Amino acid sequence: MKRTVKQGKHDFKPNDFALYFGEFDIIFRVDMNLSAWYDSLGEDNEDWNKAAGIGKAATANNVSAVLLAWRPYLKEEGVWEFCIYENDSKGRFIEHKVFQVGLKDTAWARFKRSGGKMTITAGKVLSGMINSLEDTVTINMPGVLRERGAWFGGNQAAPQDMEIWVGKTKIKEE
Repeated sequence: MKRTVKQGKHDFKPNDFALYFGEFDIIFRVDMNLSAWYDSLGEDNEDWNKAAGIGKAATANNVSAVLLAWRPYLKEEGVWEFCIYENDSKGRFIEHKVFQVGLKDTAWARFKRSGGKMTITAGKVLSGMINSLEDTVTINMPGVLRERGAWFGGNQAAPQDMEIWVGKTKIKEE
């Protein structure tokens, strides 16, 4: 589904809402559009934007969550960096292995929870042909969880109107 953020805003629209109570296995896929490449925010070009993720239900988006995050790869227009991105219970972040995704590629992240632990696997599909696994992270994530939708930036709003495509496939939900 196409997600759009307007210049000067943070939230991409539409934004999905889903609660998860038990075990689940979900894959998010992200396709980028050249409108989402920028090099106009100075040092804030390094801030991570969020494509999709899962976090504790009763917390803000930037607390107790794990997400697939992205930002422009400034060395090459039309290429983005992606990573598994964790916000801990105090809002601090951990960026895991960073990988590049081009305009014709698809980034993906699989969120699988079983027994209170969530395993997040991320990678890319290159030009629709080769699936590349880039990173896997396992964390404790008990309780009721909420889906996190796409949003732009840390402390800066979107410098221009942008479009990305985020798809979701539920493999299992209990």
